Amino acid sequence: MIAHEIVSKALEPFNNIDWDDMHTVNVESDRLLRHLNNPSLLRELVLSLYDDERLQGMCEHFDHFDKLVLHKCEQTDTRLRMHIFGDKFVEEAHNHRHCFSSYIIRGEYIHYIHGSEDAGDQSDRSRVQVPIIVQHQLEDSCYSLHHSAIHSNYAEPNTISLVLAGPAKREYFRIVDKETGEFRIRYGNEKKPGIQEKGEARVGKEELDHIVEILEEKEVI
Repeated sequence: MIAHEIVSKALEPFNNIDWDDMHTVNVESDRLLRHLNNPSLLRELVLSLYDDERLQGMCEHFDHFDKLVLHKCEQTDTRLRMHIFGDKFVEEAHNHRHCFSSYIIRGEYIHYIHGSEDAGDQSDRSRVQVPIIVQHQLEDSCYSLHHSAIHSNYAEPNTISLVLAGPAKREYFRIVDKETGEFRIRYGNEKKPGIQEKGEARVGKEELDHIVEILEEKEVI
């Protein structure tokens, strides 16, 4: 499809990028995601999910959050995703298996940085309860985050972001309850396929219909 060809071409600078060089990643991702924030292009990518079982199978629905995988580069495992937040959504603190960049298309959220997964005593449950950085991520802003960073978001309803996720650097990531400090581990689909979280589901046609309605209403597609 034309849209996937456009994305593949746009992703070429990331074929050999050092994902640990967060400054370069952020500069290049900001340029890329702004370029791809085109309603016609995004519409074709979203609607193609109806007929693409492989990509649709990677899409996930949670109680107040949907994650669409719009494109995957088989060579580098780099993925273009779209995140759609529902009602005011407060994430548990967590790190990621990969570095990523996020460009806010619609809405805004408060972004909390709690520290690094690779620093300190992982059994110290108090270390994520007080954030060390608080940021207000506004519409039309882009940020990049290393896979070791522990963070959480407080999103306004119907906040929508375009996300570029690099190749996985970890087999699993940790999810931490900010109130109790208790944590659990979530593996990548390659290691542990299927549902792993309460309220998690794959995105089917009915849910995709609902997402398309939201994206059309917000003039994202």
